[in-house]
Amino acid sequence: MERSGEQPLTAAMQKQIADHALAAGFSHGYLVSAAIGLLALIITLAAIRVTRQDLAGVDPMAAPAG
Repeated sequence: MERSGEQPLTAAMQKQIADHALAAGFSHGYLVSAAIGLLALIITLAAIRVTRQDLAGVDPMAAPAG
């Protein structure tokens, strides 16, 4: 694609542009997946909350009844 007054893009320049676009796309994909993983970790930590009161009176060495 040639614009008025500009030099046409060579094959090497087109390859560099395509490689950069591909690398930028993967970079953004990794950032999104990292954010999703962090959000999943936060939700998990918020959903699984064990307090000392929850564990009070529990003997881990006691055999289950039954």
